[in-house]
Amino acid sequence: MSDTAFWIPFKENIGFYLEMLIAKEQTLHLNKLFDDLDFKYAFLPWYEVFISLLSDPEYRITKIDLFVPIVNRVNMVKRTYR
Repeated sequence: MSDTAFWIPFKENIGFYLEMLIAKEQTLHLNKLFDDLDFKYAFLPWYEVFISLLSDPEYRITKIDLFVPIVNRVNMVKRTYR
């Protein structure tokens, strides 16, 4: 089993946590999490949202069908928890 497969059962809950961190612009914490390559690969759509919203707006998105719903949820969290 690869290290990436380890994250599969936790993906939904960790995804919500990452969305909250992105909405709160917790870049230091997000950078530490995504420094782990297996974690980054397992949560690539969230990584791409993080980078495109908080770091590099020109970042090339690889999975737009997963990217858009995550951005929408992050924006909803930002509006809800101002």
